[in-house]
This record gives sequence, C-alpha cells and structure tokens, in this order.
Amino acid sequence: FENGAIRLELLQTGHATQCELECKSMVYESTWPENPNHYISPFGYGDFKVRVLRPSDKTLLYQKGFDTLFTEYASTQPALDGKSAVFETTVRIPKPKEPVIVAIDKRTKDGRWREYWSIALDPTDPAIQPVEKVDDKLEVIQQHHSGPPQQCVDLVFLAEGYKREEKDKF
Repeated sequence: FENGAIRLELLQTGHATQCELECKSMVYESTWPENPNHYISPFGYGDFKVRVLRPSDKTLLYQKGFDTLFTEYASTQPALDGKSAVFETTVRIPKPKEPVIVAIDKRTKDGRWREYWSIALDPTDPAIQPVEKVDDKLEVIQQHHSGPPQQCVDLVFLAEGYKREEKDKF
C-alpha cells in the first residue's frame, strides 16, 4: 500500500430480508489515518467487513469489520413490514499500489461470513476523485497535537447549528 486512502461511498438499500449495495463514488484521501503496520484487524466487529484482496491469488491484504445504520433499520417494524430504505455508508481502505479486489462480507444469522458485494478497483481509475478541500469558511483550531494520526486518536468537536455571527457563544 501507499500512504493515502480510497474512500468508497456506498448506498445500502433494502428492508429486513433484502439488502443491496451500490458504489456511489470513490474518493482519494491524502493520508492513511490508521496504523500502517496492522492492515488486518484481528477483531470480528460488526455485521460487515471489508476485505482487500490481491486479484492473482486472492491473498488478503486488508480487513476490517464495521457496522451500518442499515443494520439497525433492518430490525425496525417498517423494515419487517417490507418497506425499503436507503442509507449511505462509507468504507475507507488503504491506497493500493496495484489493482485489487474490494469485497464486503455480511455476517449471516449463524455468525458465518458471506460475500455480499465486490468490485475490481484500479487505483489509477480516473473515476476515483481527489478529496475536495475543506471549506475555507471552516475554522480548525488544534488544541493539542500528540503525534501522527496513524499512532494517535483524533477527537473532533463540531459545533452545529450556530451561525457565523454567533461564533463567540461557543
């Protein structure tokens, strides 16, 4: 992998007994914020996991579990009644040097993993857009710097609902 990330912006559609996934867009990010020495998570967190595989021999290069709001929705009465809903889900993978396969697996009711969706991803694909710059109207105030993001936890406090002229209130 190279330093950087590819963010897959996905749409998850369905109800209690049906679930489909579609890639809405892919975006380059300039920094991989996680530890580059641990690409394969040993934990089985969440009802989903993303895997990055070498196409030639299916060697596992990256793996991480996650969950989505869709999982919660699937247990609600509207979903049980068959009413579909759409949820956006974002998955970030380290930027590969060469083409890879990105697979998303879903945990079955008996706890096993089943491949749910996959895509061949070429990091040179022009459809992968560079991340947009942070809006110049936003002010970022760094209170404390402990080290590189790959080795530290980042905390972000976002003041929502305030207008620019109310800035001094927060």
